[in-house]
Amino acid sequence: MKTGRARAHLGCVSGQNIKTCSRVPPEIKNQFGKPTAVGPAPLEDRAQHTLRDAFSSRDSARVDGLVARFFYSNGLAFNIADSVAFREMLCAVAHFGAGYSIPSPYRLANPLLDAECKRIAASVSDMIKGCTETGMTITSDGWTDTANRPLLNVMLVTVKGPLFLGVHHAEEATKNAAYIADQLGTYIEKYGRQCVCVVTDSASACRAAGALLEERFSWITWMPCCAHALDLVMKDVCKESKIAEAVQKCRAIVKWVRRHHLPHALYTKLSKKALLLPGATRFASSVLCVQRYLLVRVHLQQMVLSPAFKDWVAKQTAEKRGKAKYVVACIEDKDLATLLTAIADALNPVLQVCSSFLCSV
Repeated sequence: MKTGRARAHLGCVSGQNIKTCSRVPPEIKNQFGKPTAVGPAPLEDRAQHTLRDAFSSRDSARVDGLVARFFYSNGLAFNIADSVAFREMLCAVAHFGAGYSIPSPYRLANPLLDAECKRIAASVSDMIKGCTETGMTITSDGWTDTANRPLLNVMLVTVKGPLFLGVHHAEEATKNAAYIADQLGTYIEKYGRQCVCVVTDSASACRAAGALLEERFSWITWMPCCAHALDLVMKDVCKESKIAEAVQKCRAIVKWVRRHHLPHALYTKLSKKALLLPGATRFASSVLCVQRYLLVRVHLQQMVLSPAFKDWVAKQTAEKRGKAKYVVACIEDKDLATLLTAIADALNPVLQVCSSFLCSV
């Protein structure tokens, strides 16, 4: 007897064209007599559900393909998919429906651009108005663009977030204390006593500019950048003779592997983590280089022990073989690894504090 017929028989369910049992105990009758769906769902319902799932899956795959093609065809960065604005746009289009018409290039470049500028201006105005009680901080840093032209960036930090104010090209000027103070002073005059603090790095010209601003605007306080100060602390530690020698060997290993095609190819087969070269503009670059080297040292040891690496070294000139031998010796040097570990462990708390400052901006 099938399940549905058995339930109707034992539960004394009428209207099922099934003879009920007169000897079934009351508790069993009550259990099987509860109104439940008898038998499987109708065939047409199951068919509709299956077809609906199939069409939904096929449509989703098609839409995913079109979105991916949009990225590929226009050379867009993949992290745009994580952009809040991108997701809001797709949700708005999906909510509007199939009748939505994409804006023309003219509308994007003219009325829609004007509307967005007005919206941003209103948002900036609200950010500044909200700082009447809390005040604002002007931050500035010197930089160079891709053409090696000197720049002076200026930002405004508020309780609602940072705001980019402008950039000053200093090609025909000297970035001394007077120049920096004059440029930052224009923004202090614009926003008045709402600006309560100026933050720059601790270079001598910036310190002197801060003194000039404090003298010119009595309510202004100049402060050095904490992240920059901590970065200088780590750089000073790495200048100590033994530490500097160890860090230099680490840098030499990283540069040598990255600049030789076959060793680098062998390394990338063993590890997915890139070797980090110390940079002139990145905070704590030497410490990060050491930390990454220690993390992947075992893969570098595997690389230098591989037959392919040894065959490649044997085919090089005497000078190149000598440099390769030096790099191999540094990689296998346990004392060097111990010293670099001690350096990384000692500076890691400072690096964490520095990172917290950078991530909170």
